[in-house]
Amino acid sequence: MYSGCIMMHSLTGGTGSGLGSHLCEAMREEYPMNHLISCTVAPCLTGESPLQNYNALLTLSYLQRNTDCVVLTYNDDVLGKLQRKMESVSFDAMNTSIASALGGVFLPTDTMTPKSGPSIGMEPWEMIRSVCPLPANKFVQVHHIAKRQLSWAGLQKQMSQGIRRHDSKGNVFGSIGNVVIARGDSTETFYPQMTQGLEKKFRKSFNTVSWNPFPIDIWTAKTNSIGPKDTASITVASNSESIVEYLETVYERSRVKFAAKAYLHWYNKYGVTNEDFEEAFDVVEDIIQNYKSAFS
Repeated sequence: MYSGCIMMHSLTGGTGSGLGSHLCEAMREEYPMNHLISCTVAPCLTGESPLQNYNALLTLSYLQRNTDCVVLTYNDDVLGKLQRKMESVSFDAMNTSIASALGGVFLPTDTMTPKSGPSIGMEPWEMIRSVCPLPANKFVQVHHIAKRQLSWAGLQKQMSQGIRRHDSKGNVFGSIGNVVIARGDSTETFYPQMTQGLEKKFRKSFNTVSWNPFPIDIWTAKTNSIGPKDTASITVASNSESIVEYLETVYERSRVKFAAKAYLHWYNKYGVTNEDFEEAFDVVEDIIQNYKSAFS
């Protein structure tokens, strides 16, 4: 039985944004009732292309209309995390980091595996249910940490220390829904520790909203399938308010270029009209307002 599709693409590259958006639209038209997740990577804010904000604006509008969930990874965050560990960061290291984080969410867990048989791959679709309870708020960020010989509390502390929790004005980001996945739980101690106080620390770190009665789901796996067997890992998929900062940056930078009519002829040449841009601005502005409303 076909449950859904997970797509992986860049947010602003010519192929990733253009073809990726088209494929999302085609998949939604062909399978209107099945799940569709986009795993997309945003470029460095300092700029990889003069068109990246236009491309991001158009792609975000397509993803909002056609997907059930957007797992957004920032190149800046991945690079910054790796630079704290190594002097020279390669593309392989960045790809491995992203893949490990996604695998931490999507690979089978004991929690989602039926007792009567093997895994049926429900993790991606259950993540949507847990993390994206509101269709208008569907942007998810994944945080992942793996270590040897470290307690669950130690892993949680290190993860919390590595997460950006405040905006530029010092306001604490909130979160709508979160899934916490512990792998390498061979002694089955993670869930008891969550019920004995560790969950409160996660709630504080991710500043969960008061109106969601179940802001954190807990999944476990006895083995860590995304790293050495002697490691344990914690992965958190979080629907966070922090997305607003990025969306506002894309929106504002695109507005400035659009008002100056910069580079529009390149898009007009291939059939993208000014009306298409205006529609994309409206969609992204709605996303921003929906997130602000969810936390007001």
